[in-house]
Amino acid sequence: METTRCPFCREEIKAGAIKCKHCGSTIVDVSQMQNRPEQKKEGTLWLPLPSMIIGILCFLALLDDSEWDTDTFVGLFIMAITSFILGVISVNTQKTGKGIAITGIVLSSISLLAGIGLAID
Repeated sequence: METTRCPFCREEIKAGAIKCKHCGSTIVDVSQMQNRPEQKKEGTLWLPLPSMIIGILCFLALLDDSEWDTDTFVGLFIMAITSFILGVISVNTQKTGKGIAITGIVLSSISLLAGIGLAID
């Protein structure tokens, strides 16, 4: 049986052991770590971050209690739709920032629905 030394207590243990029987330390096999494929994050935050920021701004615009004119509604709809589109593109094309993109989609959807409700009134 092949043995090696524990890197912590220097006692002899079985080769490939997960835990040292002498000191109880967890042993990491370097050869197994090298065989694992590296997980690379695909994408950037250039799509999801603007989606979330614009979604937050659209949502905060709904808290304005002053009288809204047509230009205000058009601006809200354009910005909310832009945020929604950026978020959907980000979720479908990249792995990085999915949570941020989903936040942008949700906030822009709420803003669109609330804006339509305010426009109908």
